[in-house]
Amino acid sequence: MTLEPKTFAPEVVQVFNESNFYQTFLDDVRNAKALVVLQSPFITHKRWTQLSSDFRSCVDRHVCICVFVQDQGDSAEFQNCLLHLRNAGVHVNVRHSIHEKVAVIDERVLWDGSLNILSHRNTCERMSRIVSREMAMNAVVDHGMNQCDTCVARRGRPAFAGGIATTNEQLELIGRRIQRRRLDLCMTQRQLAIRSGVSQQTISHLESGSRLNISIGVVIAVCLRLDLELRPVPWFYLSVLDDRLEE
Repeated sequence: MTLEPKTFAPEVVQVFNESNFYQTFLDDVRNAKALVVLQSPFITHKRWTQLSSDFRSCVDRHVCICVFVQDQGDSAEFQNCLLHLRNAGVHVNVRHSIHEKVAVIDERVLWDGSLNILSHRNTCERMSRIVSREMAMNAVVDHGMNQCDTCVARRGRPAFAGGIATTNEQLELIGRRIQRRRLDLCMTQRQLAIRSGVSQQTISHLESGSRLNISIGVVIAVCLRLDLELRPVPWFYLSVLDDRLEE
């Protein structure tokens, strides 16, 4: 049996050249909600200086930026650029023998072509802008851009293998959110337990994150009584959501 290659129908495809690429690309960066991943084999100080304010603005908005560049050894300019990227809050990944020029915004917009985004100066190049979640995700995985060293370390496990925290940490976070919401609604644990059809002890265990065997059905039932929604969220949205919840 021969497996046919996957084909996806993009929503939008636009082709840009070196003269009009950066304006639209930076519009995408400015509108990014949570994640920008970028592979540019080469980087120069001049080009980074032109892009730095928009990248810093993204980081200030809790947008995660992961950059993949090719190892250029002990070059003073290269090492200086890496330092500036890290100081701006960008996740820097140095790789060997990479060539493709790719960027993905919020796992939905794919930029792909011949232009080195972090180093282009005056050559004739082409970049395609493709709006397709499937194609964007394929590019992320195919080019290993889901293996950002900083993000993997923070999740404490291989990329895309499961959550950003351990099970206990996630339960504790859910418990804190439930407790805070209950107190905001001026509700006691006993009142919440009665409305949810569970024991007060269950509410206590849930809020403290001290039991792993509370069923997902119970968690959903409690959340519904507090007008909370429980749903899976891509890890890179968590900083944005946490920031909004703390406002």
